[in-house]
Amino acid sequence: MLQRDMTQIILGLGSNLGDSEDNLRRAIKLIKLELLTDVLESHIYKSAPLLPKNASADWNREFSNMVITGELKQDLTPVDFLSRIKEYEAHLGRKPSAHWAPREIDIDILAWGNEIIDLPALKIPHPEILKRDFVMKPLLEILPGWKHP
Repeated sequence: MLQRDMTQIILGLGSNLGDSEDNLRRAIKLIKLELLTDVLESHIYKSAPLLPKNASADWNREFSNMVITGELKQDLTPVDFLSRIKEYEAHLGRKPSAHWAPREIDIDILAWGNEIIDLPALKIPHPEILKRDFVMKPLLEILPGWKHP
């Protein structure tokens, strides 16, 4: 029997509009349905939003954040995977908005195995991963030995 090459995908999820925790659960359900198997989920962590200067006061909404990891269910390139993730975000109510604006759901590809990808629309590992406590705490909760490639 042929064994498929398993690629570990790490995703960061965040929400600060609507029922944030339900938004995270709904996103995970979609991801498990089509994209990832053997999924591990961190606890949900709360954090203050990252805000640009002169951001509207209504942007100052607490985020619910978590990290999940799993193996690819189907052969998808990272770019194709990103496209699917963007479809899920739209399905879950995310609308085009300004950078760092409040959002129903945000799903970031944090890591793709040990690959380093540097494309205009996709950078893996996520460029800010090591600077964001709200990403590293849940990531290390489920993958304590994880090393940045």
